[in-house]
Order: sequence, then structure tokens, then C-alpha cells
Amino acid sequence: PRYCSDEQITYIQKCFNEAEEAIFAEDGIHPEIGKKYDEYIDEDSFVIKYIIEEVTKNYDGGLSSVYMYKDSDIVDGKIKTAAIWDCDMSLGNYLEWMEEFSADPTGISKLAYHEHGSFWYDALYDKVEFYNKIVKCYKGYVTPYLDELLETGIMEYQTKLEASATMNEI
Repeated sequence: PRYCSDEQITYIQKCFNEAEEAIFAEDGIHPEIGKKYDEYIDEDSFVIKYIIEEVTKNYDGGLSSVYMYKDSDIVDGKIKTAAIWDCDMSLGNYLEWMEEFSADPTGISKLAYHEHGSFWYDALYDKVEFYNKIVKCYKGYVTPYLDELLETGIMEYQTKLEASATMNEI
């Protein structure tokens, strides 16, 4: 906020509030403005983020460790998700108090399973168009990668990442 004017803060707040109202609307359309949720958000960035966070069961992937941004309206004006980060509590690496979340590593959370979850993703998951994009992306990109992982073995990737993991510990 220290770099934004009051007008800019009001503007971005209005954008996010309108997007949220459209996302939460059963038909996905803002009840007063008439714009559909996909006119507010960049669906592709939200789908990709959803899949990565869901597949890795990133506890913080719902809302507490999420950055979103919005380019100028001249560019496209849609809200986008930013890079995936804060993955220290993912892939089964959970703290004791997260036991309920980690109890079923195969379960789908819709990124809304716990108090830090995202009500946006919970609502988006229930939108047929959004869900179909998740399925298409998963089948087109994730499944082939997971098949490759099974065929070539996880140990090959472990060897490739070993130096980075060592540097991370340092």
C-alpha cells in the first residue's frame, strides 16, 4: 500500500470484490454487473496453479501463500495467479497439527480443506467449465509427466536434484 494511491487501492479492491461475487454466484455471473467470472480471472493461470497445488497436496496452496496480480486494463485486466511458492508443507511433509489434512495423501481438497484454504478454488471447482479445463490440463500435461516419472524412475530425478537439495539445506 505504501506505493499505491488511495484510488489504486480502491480500484484493485473493487476488481477483486467483483471477481469474488462472480465466482461465488451459482451461475458464475456477477449478479449486478453481468460479467462472468472468467472475464475477471485468467482461467489458465488458476487451473495450472490448482493442479500443481492439488497434486503436491501443498497445505499452503489455498490462500495463505498465494499471490495474485492484475496487469493494467490495457494489457488484459484479468487477475492472475503468480508463481507457486512456500512448498515446505507439501508432498507429505506436514506438521503434527496437520495430521487430519495429511491422513489421506490421495484425497482431493479443492484447496479448501482447512482454515487456510481458498473459498475461490472451492467455488471454481464446482463450475463445469473450470472443472473441464482442470481435467483437460491434467490429462494433457500432468498424466504424461507422471507416466514418465513411473517409467524412468523417481531416483533419476532425485539424482538430478541432489545438488540443489544440498544447497537448500546449506
